[in-house]
This record gives sequence, structure tokens and C-alpha cells, in this order.
Amino acid sequence: MSTRFTPMSVAEIIDAFVPQPNPFRWEAFDGSVTGPADAPFTVTINSLQGLAYIATRPGDVGFARAYVTDGITVEGEHPAHPYGIFDALHVMYDKFTKPDAKTLARVVRSLASMGAFQIQPVPEVERASWLRRKVHEGLSKHSKERDAEVISDHYDVGNDFYELFLGDSMTYTCAYYPSPDATLDEAQENKYRLIFDKLRLKEGDHHLDVGCGWGGMVRYAAKR
Repeated sequence: MSTRFTPMSVAEIIDAFVPQPNPFRWEAFDGSVTGPADAPFTVTINSLQGLAYIATRPGDVGFARAYVTDGITVEGEHPAHPYGIFDALHVMYDKFTKPDAKTLARVVRSLASMGAFQIQPVPEVERASWLRRKVHEGLSKHSKERDAEVISDHYDVGNDFYELFLGDSMTYTCAYYPSPDATLDEAQENKYRLIFDKLRLKEGDHHLDVGCGWGGMVRYAAKR
């Protein structure tokens, strides 16, 4: 005797891939919720279209497309400084597990029953960026002379200029402030620490640093 299929909720699908405790609080358009109530960040899946972006392009691309189309919203940190959210994403990815075959089949069937496998259009902002890039490339052909001029305009202004906003380390990427009152140099050092920890570098490893400013990250890693 066959039993009637009961689709999983969005929260149950999330739990199938990310075991508790989840670094995020999740709320979905179907009314289901999962994750700690006191989680620092809340992700709201606002619509079936937002879920479809994630279901049809799992990973960063799907999440990004859902975010820029308001298919999902994230609360808990200012969007201009989303580093805590990025850190939580890495934690979530590390916890990610593939469910067993029976559960995975139920997940797929549940998503299909919701209509979440509908292919969503590429967001307008993404299409516009592609068009601008193509137009620019078409109008600005590379040449040795042109590229040399562009490089000179950018790099030949002298170190004194770059020290004004890069600090003593001359690190040519954004700093990562550990606290609101930290200095620029402390933030640059903290950025090195973050990268070093995420790369999980250890003695004997090789670290290739290509085109990354004045080599501060290499020096940081070498000291450790």
C-alpha cells in the first residue's frame, strides 16, 4: 500500500544539508524556521524565486543572485561591512554534509513539488555588468603602449601616496578591523591573521604570493 508523499519544508531541507547548530537563523516563505534563535545573523528566503536561484545554482552564485534580486535578505550586519556574514558562511560550508540517498531523493522531490527547479533569469545587474565590460573591451583595445601608460598612471605615484591609506604594511587590499577603535596598522595585521588562519598554513607549506603589493602577507606567513 503506497503512502502519500509529504514534502519537506524549506527549513527541513536546510537541516538535511547543514546539521545543527547552524551559524544562521533561517526563515522561509513557507513559514518554516531553523537555526538558533539567538544566531547573530538571520537569512530570510522571501520567495519561491529566491529558493529557485539557490536550488538551480547551489553555492555562492545562487546565493548572490537570490540576494541581489531580494529573493533572500540577511539581517544582523550592515551590508557595507559583511565580514561577519562571510565568516559565518565559511562555517556553514565547513559543516555542509551530503545527505543519504533516501533523504536526498526526498529533498529533490520536495523542491520539485514546490516548483523550485524553475530556471531563473540572470539578474539585470549581472547582465548590465557583462554588457558594460564587453563595450569597454570593444572600444579600448589593448596595446603595449596603452597598457604601459595605464600601469604608470597607477603605480608611479610613489610610496608616500599609498602609505596614506595602506599604512606601514603597504598591504594592497582592504583591512579587517577587529574593533571600531583599532588603528589601520592593527586592522592590516588582523587581515593577515584572518587569511593565514583560513589558509591553514603550517610549517613546510609553500605560499605563492603573486602581484599582491609589497609582499606583506608573505612576510607575515614566514614569521609563523
